[in-house]
Formats: sequence, C-alpha cells, structure tokens
Amino acid sequence: MSFFMLGGSLAATLGPLLAVAAVSWWGLEGIWRLIPLGVAASAMLYWRTRGITATPSASRANGSWSRSWDALRPVMLPIVGIIIAQGFMVVALSTYLPTFLSLEGASLWQAGSALAIVEMAGALGVLVTGTVSDRLGRRRVLALVLLAAPVLMLLFLSVRGWAIYPALLAVGMTTLSTNPVMMALVQEHSRDHPATANGLYMATTFATKSLIIIAVGAIADRWGLRAAFQWCALLGFAAVGFVLMLPKIKTADGGLPRPE
Repeated sequence: MSFFMLGGSLAATLGPLLAVAAVSWWGLEGIWRLIPLGVAASAMLYWRTRGITATPSASRANGSWSRSWDALRPVMLPIVGIIIAQGFMVVALSTYLPTFLSLEGASLWQAGSALAIVEMAGALGVLVTGTVSDRLGRRRVLALVLLAAPVLMLLFLSVRGWAIYPALLAVGMTTLSTNPVMMALVQEHSRDHPATANGLYMATTFATKSLIIIAVGAIADRWGLRAAFQWCALLGFAAVGFVLMLPKIKTADGGLPRPE
C-alpha cells in the first residue's frame, strides 16, 4: 500500500510548485495551459497499461456479501471515525494552508512551497508508516502517528519565520501518512470482496473530506483561519480513541500482521 500511494504523494508535492509557476507566468486565467500535461499523462498511462489484464478469481468473486461485511464491520466503523477526526487536519493542510500562510504575510511562492513541503513529507511518511506497521502492528503505528500529528500541528501554529518549515515537515509526515495503514487493515478484513471493501473505504474518505472542507471554511469565516487550524488540531486527538476500537492485530509467520 505504501509503494502504491507513493507516486500520487510525490505528484502532489510537485503540483503546488507547478501551479504557482503557472500563475506567476500567465496569471490565474492562464492556468488552463497546464491541461496538455494532464492529457499526456492519461495517454501515457493508457499506453503503459493497455496490455494488462486483471480478473478476480471465481472463488473470491462468488463469496457471500453478508459474510464479507461481517468480517469488515469491526474495522470499518472505527476507521470511519478516524477518517472524520483526522480529516479536519488533512483538509486544513491540503486545502487551506496556502491561504493561511498568505494571510500571515507569506508570498505566493512561500505559500506554494510550504504546501509542497507538506506533501513531500507526506510521501515520505506514507512509505515509512506502511512499512513499519508490517513489523510493529497497525494499531500501534496508527496510535503513535495520530497522537503526534495534532501535537505537531499546534507546534507549527506557535512558531514564526523559517521555523515553520521543519514544523511543516513533521506535520506532513504524520498527518498525511496513515492511508496505507488503514487501506491494509481494510484489505486484511475484506474476505471475498477486497476491491469492493477498498472502494467503500475510498468513497468514505472522499465524501467526508468534501463535507469537512465546507465545515473548516465555515469555521474560518466566523473565527479566522488560525482558530480553524487550532480547532482542527484539537479534533485530531479524537482519532486516537477510535484506534483503540480497532480489532487487535498479531504477527503471523514472516512478520506480516493478520487479524486475530
């Protein structure tokens, strides 16, 4: 899961820098000139994958939906709680960070580079957390990361000047690094329908994030972005409680975790 998500995280690192460069060169109304890059990427993806065939095995495709949900439910319900509690911090960093820094006096390049730093740190965190959770266990790694993330967010809000950049590295590495661990948990409990279970997880993530973006924006309009960031950090602590509700994981032969 970590390797799977690394490419997207690295792309999110380059995206803010490319967007800032495009706005600097052509203005916001000229950013449409980046469209050919997206078209080229889609064409390359098609060309590289056109010969790949992937079909589910008959035994897995014909499994019972109810039995699959019974196996998935104990892990999916706490994960939804984690997604919601952590989602406020994720939205604050990935959507409102450049605006927040601009209001604090940063230039367009500084705000864009700050977002790139967060995404780069998230890419590193994605690689580390998934790998480490294979050895130390999913719950333990999630609890550690989800506890550290809001503390580091509050630290970021308390510093000034160039000190914000190492703080953002730490915040990004923790806040944006939990997806591979939770996706692995979903896969380990999905029984006969792993693709459907993964789709359920991703749909929940996208839907809740969409609603949280509106909520954070409303908080910012009423009390300011700094207050919104502080509330997002405080709400992030609630995610640790949901980790304790996850089924316990023990290590199987070869060091890989499996549900008890």
